[in-house]
Amino acid sequence: MHQMDLGFTELQAYMESYEQRCSLLIAHYFNNKPRLFRCDSLQVITIDDPGYFTAVGTGDAVELALYLLKQYGQPDMSFTAALAVMIYVIEEVKNRETHCGGPAVIGCVRNPNSGDYTGGKPGLFDQSFIDHIAAEFAEYNKTTRLQWNKQIAEKLDELGRKWSEKLNPPVNCASSPEGG
Repeated sequence: MHQMDLGFTELQAYMESYEQRCSLLIAHYFNNKPRLFRCDSLQVITIDDPGYFTAVGTGDAVELALYLLKQYGQPDMSFTAALAVMIYVIEEVKNRETHCGGPAVIGCVRNPNSGDYTGGKPGLFDQSFIDHIAAEFAEYNKTTRLQWNKQIAEKLDELGRKWSEKLNPPVNCASSPEGG
């Protein structure tokens, strides 16, 4: 992990260096309470009560991220488990949204009084660490999705056979009401 110390001017230049619009989720502690800010090339917004997770971005990408965070995030999860969930969510969004991509840059802000391994200092995780975790997820997903898809297809086929026997007379989906 390496420390990132940017002032507003440097942050603005960093964001403008991207050819497309991007968003950052920025966190810090103030009076021993965590604070979150969403920052993009147009504005900075304080997120007053994000609950135990939030996401930044636009449109479907944010909706998918929030859905996945709701599915896999827990308010009392460990830091390392939360990090794994965060990387998983980012990679899943990048795999499904055409306008999302590139390396995931992930940083950490911990409570300065926590005495944890970061010493309370903010910083960015090494990119090879993030890429390694993302690659492990990709391999796991490839295997489990094939199994999941097979199970779903088998169950749908079973339900189709079960309910086709119960539909008497069969439903004719091609017919339309008279006069229509």
